[in-house]
Amino acid sequence: MGRGSDEVLRDLAGLREQVYRLFDEQAGRSWGGREAVSARWTPAVDIFDTGVAFVLAAEVPGVDQADIHLEVTDDVLVLRGERPASTPDPSFSYHRVERPGGLFQRVFRLPSGVDPGAVTASCRDGVLRVTMPKLEEARGRPIPVRLGD
Repeated sequence: MGRGSDEVLRDLAGLREQVYRLFDEQAGRSWGGREAVSARWTPAVDIFDTGVAFVLAAEVPGVDQADIHLEVTDDVLVLRGERPASTPDPSFSYHRVERPGGLFQRVFRLPSGVDPGAVTASCRDGVLRVTMPKLEEARGRPIPVRLGD
């Protein structure tokens, strides 16, 4: 009795998985391992307090300035944009393609005391810097301590 088409397809799928595993193992030896790579890119950020302002620094390499959009509403800062995905050249044989692109959006709740009308942004060397000045009354002020009286 002959083998059914389902059984043949299962065997072919198993063979395909073995071939993929073989190539993955070989690539792992040659190209530094088999790490999981996210298909979605999101800029990494640092947020810090300078005393007079909060600053958000976001890594946005490869993102055109025209594709970065910032919005401040009440106590929320929205950073959105798009980074173009790398487009493999069909004339090359690629071993890895790990530079995802696409739309991104990050939403941050601002601490109280930020002056939304004074927020500024600049971008240099692939780092977006958003400066959010504090309102005068929200800034800490030093209180001098006098010696005994």
